[in-house]
Amino acid sequence: MPIHSSLVYGYRHRIAIVKLAFILLFLWSAATPSPAGAGDHRDSAGVLTGYDEERNERILPLKETNVHLEITGNAVHARVRQTFFNDSVARLEALYNFPLPDEATVTDMFMQIGERRIRGVVQEKETARQTYEQAKRSGRRASLIEHQRQNLFETRVANLQPGDEITITFTYLTPLPRVDDRYELVFPTVFGARYHMGHTDDGMVELHPLSEPPPVQAQAPLVQPGRVSEAENNHFVTLTANVAGIPVADIQSPSHEIFIDHHGERHFAVELSPVDNLPNRDFVLFIEPYLDEEPQLSLVQSHQADGVHGMLTLYPPLEDVIGTDPTPKDIVFLVDTSGSMGGLPMQQAKDGLKACLAMLHDRDRFNIVRFSSDFSSYTQTYESVSSENLSRAHAYIDNLASGGGTEMQQALAHVLDLPESPEHLKMVVLLTDGDVGNENRLLALVQRTLGNARLFSFGIGSAPNEHLLKRISEQGQGVANFLRNNEDIGQVVSNFIETINTPVLTDVTLDFSDRAGNPQSIRRIYPSRIPDLFLGRPLRLLFQNDQPITGYVGVGGYLNGRWVQYDFAVDQGRKTHLPGLEKLVGSAQIKDLTADHLTAPYDQKAGIRDQIVALGLKYQLVTPYTSRVAVEERLQKMPDGSLTTVRVPIMRRANGLAATATNDFNLLLAAALLLALAAPLYVLQHTFGRKETTA
Repeated sequence: MPIHSSLVYGYRHRIAIVKLAFILLFLWSAATPSPAGAGDHRDSAGVLTGYDEERNERILPLKETNVHLEITGNAVHARVRQTFFNDSVARLEALYNFPLPDEATVTDMFMQIGERRIRGVVQEKETARQTYEQAKRSGRRASLIEHQRQNLFETRVANLQPGDEITITFTYLTPLPRVDDRYELVFPTVFGARYHMGHTDDGMVELHPLSEPPPVQAQAPLVQPGRVSEAENNHFVTLTANVAGIPVADIQSPSHEIFIDHHGERHFAVELSPVDNLPNRDFVLFIEPYLDEEPQLSLVQSHQADGVHGMLTLYPPLEDVIGTDPTPKDIVFLVDTSGSMGGLPMQQAKDGLKACLAMLHDRDRFNIVRFSSDFSSYTQTYESVSSENLSRAHAYIDNLASGGGTEMQQALAHVLDLPESPEHLKMVVLLTDGDVGNENRLLALVQRTLGNARLFSFGIGSAPNEHLLKRISEQGQGVANFLRNNEDIGQVVSNFIETINTPVLTDVTLDFSDRAGNPQSIRRIYPSRIPDLFLGRPLRLLFQNDQPITGYVGVGGYLNGRWVQYDFAVDQGRKTHLPGLEKLVGSAQIKDLTADHLTAPYDQKAGIRDQIVALGLKYQLVTPYTSRVAVEERLQKMPDGSLTTVRVPIMRRANGLAATATNDFNLLLAAALLLALAAPLYVLQHTFGRKETTA
């Protein structure tokens, strides 16, 4: 073949292959649906963008979020500052949804406009909404914080004038959780899209085919904010924390890059790295104390006009029973395989399942139930732990795939209805990200149908629904566990299995006495139903009393069928001042009442609601029935009376990729396709190049 013919031949074939590659890529991209929120947010379903009357797009006005945390061995005081900016020519209303830790109690709120600082007040929810709407109509700037779910809130800011910068600052208080040998702090920056399960035409929900009590009123579906990708995001988080009063051995974050400065033996400053400031996953901080300095009891008390408010944390030495023969168990693993579990969460669930199975004892039995839009079981009841059965179970797990909705209710009802054995303790282990929108149905279902079983949960992914997983475990007399993206699955599962294999202190009682040994009574203790006590999980109680607690506290319960009691001198406890403690006590009382409201007879619900409202007003707390509103006193001149409402989007939740990696599935596959085509193109090029040289 002549040289010029070879060149043309090779050139034409290379061009043809490249054309074919791009045609295939185009067809594939057109046929493949983008994930919600992917790509250009202007054309993506579910992303809400504001427009004025002339269809000009409005700038989304959330500028930044600044977080500061003050951490002690008892609690976390948090200040969250959000700045909204209007650089458009229209008058705007901004709506922003945000999550908080499950136990967070919002304690205060301010609105800053220039030099003016307006403090929010708590009103009954409808009254607060009317106050806000009236201010909005009159042209005054106003803000409103409303409770959407236990750990989800919405901020509204009305009448942002062109060029306005308004800062909303709110504070919250939450106990510092202790798990095993460390404190674990979580600050959520994003929440997953909540799947709202179906309900009947009248809005009432049938919980279970065997349940006789009245059904639970369905929660209204959450309004989902738009989701933007990393490339589209203009909202970043700065976070600092002070750790004081804790004998710290180590501080680390499995979720983010942080900087740590030492300021003395018991004072540390933590700062989030500016290269890791995307609001797309929970910020997690582990604080490991020196164990030899840890007390067996921690007591905080605060004098108020209505008496003494306090927080009591006890660490009974259950380590004494490690190594004893565990009770045989029937364990049902209930695995979420819905679409939101795609990617790394699904792989984590599979790996976690296999690790759990590997640590079961010979006398245990197991089953696996998966759910998405429907549910199915690995076996009808339970299978014994044998190499053959475990091998089949591994094959079943390998075939699990994510997709569909999150219809958890029917699967959970099925699992709770599985038979109980007098020789085995029934345990349910739920593995999920918890992205459901009507948590109350599930909590009420567990309350009514748990029987003698215990329910544990594993939160999977970068931002699991902490509220649902902790509450459902509490109702199930178990504990919640979380498997973060960058954590060692083997270690997390090992700690979990040790927890359920170690005998638990049940039927827990508390006895109080003065220094002379005379019995003392406590006016109120929360939770009113004292939970079982597990290895590595201290017992934390909030109380209200007429006088401070002095003398001794006795913790009793059944351990491996025998009665034991641990006695603590109150003077052993660490006494510190905790501002806002009365609000934590009020919040704990509201939490108890909210649980009662779920399953109370219809004629008692209004009375319980009134009690929650009264407590919200007394302690100035945002609750399901009270909100916090701030209104500017000065009236603004309105040129045309128009107002554009803009719902601020949030970032798509990270799905196991590095913070700087793209979350766009189509782009990743496109890159993979082009890389796959590059190899044969390279071979063809060099083949024709050799032919041309030879010729």
